[in-house]
Amino acid sequence: MRCTRSLRPRISFTMEGLSPGGSTQIRDQDSALLSGIEERKQMETAMQKSEKTARQLAKENAVVAEIGRIIGSTLDIEEVYERFAEEVRKIIPFDRIVINLIDTEKNTFSNAYVTGIGIEDRKAGAVYPLKGSANFEMISTQSSLLVQTEDPDEYRDRFPTLLSTFQAGFRSIMNVPLFSKGKIIGGLLLRSLKPHAYTDRDVRLAEKVGNQIAGAIANAHLFRELREAEERLKEKTEALARSNKELEQFAYVASHDLQEPLRMVTSYVQLLARRYKGRLDGDADEFIAFAVDGAARMKCLINDLLTYSRVGTRGKPFEPTECETVFGQSVDNLRVAIEESGAAITHDLLPRVMADPVQLGQLFQNLIANAIKFRNEKPPGIHVSARREEKE
Repeated sequence: MRCTRSLRPRISFTMEGLSPGGSTQIRDQDSALLSGIEERKQMETAMQKSEKTARQLAKENAVVAEIGRIIGSTLDIEEVYERFAEEVRKIIPFDRIVINLIDTEKNTFSNAYVTGIGIEDRKAGAVYPLKGSANFEMISTQSSLLVQTEDPDEYRDRFPTLLSTFQAGFRSIMNVPLFSKGKIIGGLLLRSLKPHAYTDRDVRLAEKVGNQIAGAIANAHLFRELREAEERLKEKTEALARSNKELEQFAYVASHDLQEPLRMVTSYVQLLARRYKGRLDGDADEFIAFAVDGAARMKCLINDLLTYSRVGTRGKPFEPTECETVFGQSVDNLRVAIEESGAAITHDLLPRVMADPVQLGQLFQNLIANAIKFRNEKPPGIHVSARREEKE
C-alpha cells in the first residue's frame, strides 16, 4: 500500500512591535507626547495667570482713576471719604477701614473716618495719644506697617493700643502713612478678620491710593483755611464799615458840637488881640497871636476831618497841590511838639504834584510826628526832599 503525505505550506510571521528594540521606541514616543501635553498645560496655566493679572491690573487702574475723579469732583471731604472707602474695597479686602489725622506737634491722632466692624474704644472723632500706637512706629520708620499675627503678646509689647483691635477679632492689620509735602499728616488703616489677609502687593496698592486721599485731605485743609480767612476778612470788613460809620458820626459831632466852643474861644482870643494889643508887654502880644493862629488852624483841621471822613477811603479827586504850602501847614500844626523836642526841620524845594491836599498834609504831619516821637535822647533832625522816579 502506498501512503501519500500531505505537505502543508509554512507560514512565518514578523511583528515589528515585538522586535528586540521595539519597546524602547514606544517609550520615547510616549514620553514626547506626555512632555508636549505638560508644556501645553503650563502654557495654558501661564496664559490664564497672565490674563487674571491683566484683569486685576485693569481693575486696579480703574479704581485709581475713579478715586481721582471723586477727589476732583467735590471739596466735601466727608463725601470723599465715603466714596473712597467704597472704591478701595473693590481691590483690597477689609472688614474695617479708618482714615486718621496725625498732629505731630501735640503727639496725638484722631479718626476722621471709620467704617466697618466697630471697636469699642476706637471711635470716629476721638483723640488718642501717638505713643504706643502703630501710627507712632509708622512715623518713626516713615513707612507702612503690616502686622499679621495671632500672638496677643506681640500687640501687648509693641502696640498696646492695638490690643483692643486684636481682641475684637482682627488678625491682619495694615497702617499706611499719608504724606503731604514730605510730612506725614495721617494714616490709612485697613483691618481684616482673616489671618495673613494682606500681601506686600496689597501694601503697595494701599500706598498708591493713600497718596490720593492724602492729596484730598491737604486740599480740604487748604480750602478750610481759605474759607476761614474769608470769614475773618468778612468780619474785618464789617468792623471797618462800622468804624467808618462811627467816624462819620464823630465827624458830625466835631463839625457841629466842637466848632461852637472853638468859635467862642477864637472870638475871645481875637477880642483880646484887638483890645490889648500894645497895652501889654511884647511877650503877651506874641502869645495872643499864637493863640489866635492855633485856633484858626484847629478850625481848619476840624473842617478837613469832616471832609475826609465823608469821602471815606477814596479821598477827594487829585488836584494840583503845592507841597511847599502843605508841608508848611503841617509843620505849623506840630509847632509845640517841635519846640519841646528841639527838633530841627529842614526841607529841599518841594514840587507841585497831583494829590489830595488833606491826605498829603496828614502824610507830612504823621511822618514828622513819628520821627519826633520815636527817637533817642538826642534832638531829632528831620529833612524832607523829593525826587522824580522814572515812569512816574
